[in-house]
Amino acid sequence: MYNCGFTFVLTVPNPDTTPPIVHGCPEPLIFTAPLGRTSAILTWTEPTATDYSNMTPVVTQSHQPGDSFTLGVTQVFYVFRDMAGNQATCFFTVTVGNYYLCQIIWLRVSCHSLLFKKYRAVNKCQTS
Repeated sequence: MYNCGFTFVLTVPNPDTTPPIVHGCPEPLIFTAPLGRTSAILTWTEPTATDYSNMTPVVTQSHQPGDSFTLGVTQVFYVFRDMAGNQATCFFTVTVGNYYLCQIIWLRVSCHSLLFKKYRAVNKCQTS
């Protein structure tokens, strides 16, 4: 009789618990709808993400550059998920203003010099 034996050595890697790293998440964006319109088509540089596994994370997003946004504030999000299920997010707001509102506020500034400092930054929406 022969006696035969062997040993298995199983190495289990540490589980991946590190979420992807987001790059280039935009600051809040402010745009003005074209004259007479109630929406605007907007673009921005999309955020990206890297993962220590060197695999590209899967991205889910609420909106994409080139979408139409109506007047008001919209929250945009990107969720990056790696193969282990870890996720990282990028949130930012997109505000679309009305050209007429910008004009009214700017006229108020021109007529009331005491209000100039309070409304001065609002005039930026005219140049978008």
